[in-house]
Amino acid sequence: MEKFEKFSRLSAFVSLGLLLVVMAAATAVERWAGTAAVQGGVYGAPWFVALWAWCAVWSAVYVWQVRRRLHGAALLLHAAWLLILAGAGLTHVTGRRAMLHLRAGRPQTVCTPEGADTLRLPFAIKLERFDVVYYPGTDAPMDYVSRLTVYEQGRTALGGEVAMNRVFRYRGYRFYQSGYDADGLGTVLQVSHDPWGIGVSYAGYGMLFLGWLMVLARRGGRFRRLCAAAACCC
Repeated sequence: MEKFEKFSRLSAFVSLGLLLVVMAAATAVERWAGTAAVQGGVYGAPWFVALWAWCAVWSAVYVWQVRRRLHGAALLLHAAWLLILAGAGLTHVTGRRAMLHLRAGRPQTVCTPEGADTLRLPFAIKLERFDVVYYPGTDAPMDYVSRLTVYEQGRTALGGEVAMNRVFRYRGYRFYQSGYDADGLGTVLQVSHDPWGIGVSYAGYGMLFLGWLMVLARRGGRFRRLCAAAACCC
């Protein structure tokens, strides 16, 4: 039993370390390749999903094994991590992604699916203008910007922009800049709809924050001892 606990602990922490390294690398890549490329090449890739599932399973096993030895704050931190992993799993299972091709001045509601079903938006979205932003004094592109207008029931509901590192959000849908037409009159956006996973993940992050507050405020804890020592020195 002790060997199994060591194995579960090692599996959980090693996979967690790998996840952190991958996500840090993906954040760096996103700066020059764009959000859509990272979404498809990393976060939506089967190997990343498998790594995340491995971490979730062994984390749950290890928390269950040591639950009697954890104080309230530590247990909350572990539960928060499991909830964050569960949210990511829900995103993969219930979230939908598609590509939306817009031509200037033509409202669109239907997206080209990445899976089998067509994704139809409950609103219309129109490309007002597409711009390529260049580095000052050069011909090197710095950013790609799609200026959009959302319509509901024939009326303007909202205007916004999508850029390489700027996501446009509306009614639970997220729009990422993915490509554009050669003539500059059209844009390609990746559309993501995740009705459950994001909420569960945010709840996990809230628990994580609360858990850290409990750790800091814990009577007899290291943080409070350091504060007391600092106060005595003053």
